[in-house]
Amino acid sequence: MKTGLISEVDCTDEAGYSASTPANPNPLQNMQVPNQEGIYKLCVIHQNNGGQWQKTKDASVMLREIDNTPPAIKPTLNKDDFGDVWRITVSTRPYEISGVKIKYGSKATTHCDDKTDYSYPWKPMILLEKSKAPWRVCAYGEDMAKNASPINVLDIEATIAK
Repeated sequence: MKTGLISEVDCTDEAGYSASTPANPNPLQNMQVPNQEGIYKLCVIHQNNGGQWQKTKDASVMLREIDNTPPAIKPTLNKDDFGDVWRITVSTRPYEISGVKIKYGSKATTHCDDKTDYSYPWKPMILLEKSKAPWRVCAYGEDMAKNASPINVLDIEATIAK
């Protein structure tokens, strides 16, 4: 087997493969992954019962991406007026934010920096009754590696009809 950054490893090249490793103790299961960000490639060739080695052009390949960088952007909170309620939706940016966690409640008791009570929304919008304002809505995004974005806060005050 051999491993390294995807740009530096050619599985078809015979050079760089390690000595034979028995498969019985599952040597790949506890293999350490580097902390440095990047996409890593693992190439594995096997030896059959007749002693013949698999051709390197047919090596088994596994890729692993290391991403420790959180998204720099916040998810966008949108507020629309629908009679007696406000409809809150969230906008994200694909490839930067892949999922959003939200919490909401009374403005006086909802603390966005406290990560407890956040959850993935189970429907595409939140409806907040105007009669129960003021509200606070908090949202943060996560990338594919579950790195958290900055938190976005939307405070909604009661509106007075004229």
